[in-house]
Amino acid sequence: MQEEETYRVLGTLRYDPQLTTISQIKEGEKTFISVKSNWGSYHLSQDDEGYKFPESFELNDVRTRTEIGDNLETKNFKGDTYAIVESNSYSGIEYDDIDRIKAIIFERFLFYEQQINRMLFTAEALGIRSLPDKQKIRTLLLQCIVGKRDFAWNSRNNLLAVLKRTKPTYKIRILLDKKGSINVQRTEIPTLPYSINYFYKNILGGLLESTEPTWDIFLDDYPIISSRFTTFKTTNREHYDFARRVLHQKVSSYRNNDSILRSEILLFNKDKIITEGSITNIALKITDKNGTRYITPFLTSGCLCGIMRYYLLKKGYIEEGVILKSDIKIGDTILLFNGVMGCVKGIVRG
Repeated sequence: MQEEETYRVLGTLRYDPQLTTISQIKEGEKTFISVKSNWGSYHLSQDDEGYKFPESFELNDVRTRTEIGDNLETKNFKGDTYAIVESNSYSGIEYDDIDRIKAIIFERFLFYEQQINRMLFTAEALGIRSLPDKQKIRTLLLQCIVGKRDFAWNSRNNLLAVLKRTKPTYKIRILLDKKGSINVQRTEIPTLPYSINYFYKNILGGLLESTEPTWDIFLDDYPIISSRFTTFKTTNREHYDFARRVLHQKVSSYRNNDSILRSEILLFNKDKIITEGSITNIALKITDKNGTRYITPFLTSGCLCGIMRYYLLKKGYIEEGVILKSDIKIGDTILLFNGVMGCVKGIVRG
């Protein structure tokens, strides 16, 4: 396993210019920016932390023990579910309101506040005491999406130039070491076309009944050891890397090619309880006399406390439950989700 001294806390965010759109309008002598949020009514509150542990879940145990206790219980989240509605509300801001322009840019980071809160909470839970200032993180992220360290962020014209861009879309990695030093990296990912109900159709698209499964899902051959490095997101990922090597073998056999694009592997713990995927949280589609619902493993299974998982629970789209390895059958529909790609649907192949 990777030496603990070398791991870094990891945060991954989606920067998506399509989450807000703008236009420029004039009223008399004043120029305003008209801003439209394409989140619809699906926002989390800015002060929503983005993580939730059950009261019996002792963080000290996660810090010090190899495995998470088996006898923990968790509370189920039930939140409001929202109709599919397009947000037609526009807000006008003055052309020179630099602080508001910056705030709009940060609305393009998917679940920004929750992602940063979770990352800093993870660092604290893992014993890192030198935590960076949130303003420093914001500055580094702004520099990252532009690609210039000396970018003048108090320049109205520079900020407006960023707002006017409808692409590219980035996967952003934030790496925090034990000394509190931060490194921010970006990788361009496909930009999705604008559509009505953009957030619901593109970020939550896997929830739509009309969405066909596009991912191939396989079951791992070996149990994973639940630990603080499965509960919290860090660069100590050897357990996931090993699972993805198994995935590569299974995909190669199933597809007769070497690409693992749009494929995932389901992990299980020593008690043969399904925990998560190698890069996603998961939920199993269940249909019975009570209707159709998606069940996601409890945090106490050892899965990652993912932001998208939290969001879906908070909004009532999924619920927590125990999924045994023996419950997984070929042909089952699985919802896969994380804070970069959103939600997609897949089918168990083997």
